[in-house]
Amino acid sequence: MGGESDYDIYRVEFRYYLEHGQRNVVALRQMNVLTNDAPTAARAPVMLRGYKVGEFNGKNMSHIEAEERYRLAEKWTATLFVGVACTYGEGTSCSDSASVYPAGGVGIQYILKPKEGVVLNLEYAQGKSDNNGVYLKMGYAY
Repeated sequence: MGGESDYDIYRVEFRYYLEHGQRNVVALRQMNVLTNDAPTAARAPVMLRGYKVGEFNGKNMSHIEAEERYRLAEKWTATLFVGVACTYGEGTSCSDSASVYPAGGVGIQYILKPKEGVVLNLEYAQGKSDNNGVYLKMGYAY
């Protein structure tokens, strides 16, 4: 419909949840974004908390995250999360530290409607250098 750019973006994501203890959960996510002939604005971004989406990108991006969701009380949970992303392709690789983006953080959640699974989530995340963020949102990150 009038576009002159022809490119492909593929996204593959895996999620796994492991319940343990008294309603605690370890959540794992592995994501890959692969592009083919994408312009700079559509390339694969680092998508970890602690980084602005689109600030760091590459031809391809992969990341892995782990999050402990610990039940504090009936309507309260706390989270501790860590992850690492890597941009690669076109001469860059995950062995180059400039292409690796670690992140970690903590959060607190209040379950507004337990039956519906509605959660109010406040998190702080820290990436490398001066990258960080405070997030207030509905729901968990994944």
